[in-house]
Amino acid sequence: ASDSPRILLEGRGSHMMHPKLLLANHFKAVIIKRFHYITRNWRSLFSQILLPAIFVAVAMTVALAAPSVDDLPPLELSPTQFTNVTLPTGNFIPFTDERMSTP
Repeated sequence: ASDSPRILLEGRGSHMMHPKLLLANHFKAVIIKRFHYITRNWRSLFSQILLPAIFVAVAMTVALAAPSVDDLPPLELSPTQFTNVTLPTGNFIPFTDERMSTP
């Protein structure tokens, strides 16, 4: 009966934290670690936080300044855009201005 507490805590510490408290403690440790890293290397703060924020702000400004779909006039489609109205004579290579010469 005296070995039962030792068996229950085997592989664990002498004190077990509640899972929510453990998560909060881990979060605090990660924030402190990032603070110490940033104070040693300020370029990482610029490249990891400020630069992406600037890019997002520029992208949102460009997206909001672009005309919306409602402002554009409707497109007119006709089958003549997709067929060749005048058929050339001889060997013709589509989408080029060159004709194949016959040997």
